[in-house]
Amino acid sequence: MALSYRVQAPSELSIVVEDGEGNLVDDAKVTSSSQPNGQDALTGVTDSEGRLLLTRIAAGDYTFTVEKLGYEPTTFSSRVTEGVKQDVKAELSEAGATPIIYPSSTGEEESAPENDPLILGFVPSILTMGILAALYIVVKRGSPSKTALD
Repeated sequence: MALSYRVQAPSELSIVVEDGEGNLVDDAKVTSSSQPNGQDALTGVTDSEGRLLLTRIAAGDYTFTVEKLGYEPTTFSSRVTEGVKQDVKAELSEAGATPIIYPSSTGEEESAPENDPLILGFVPSILTMGILAALYIVVKRGSPSKTALD
């Protein structure tokens, strides 16, 4: 009785993560959600050049998810060929800001313009300055004396 088996040559997969403008994205988490039988799930983080190198992996079909704070997660698939180093690019899109809804004069809701300076900092700055001014006045006056109250 003879046993036969086949040793598979290890493969490599180089994943480069970019944003929508072609800028490299570092510290993006890459995780396999499906991989060939016998292959453990793969996970890693891109380096300062937006690259993650996965070495000694089994040939076959993989599905990966790429995530980073401030970006929408993305999923992509790749077929890895036995004994070959392959390069793959993944693109992350910046996460959309939650729109602020304002009532309009017509009674319908309107969203504020994305770069409205009143929303981005002017109003909060004025409120903060008002609070600080009120505190300054209270501290400078001190506590009221009994003679002033009589």
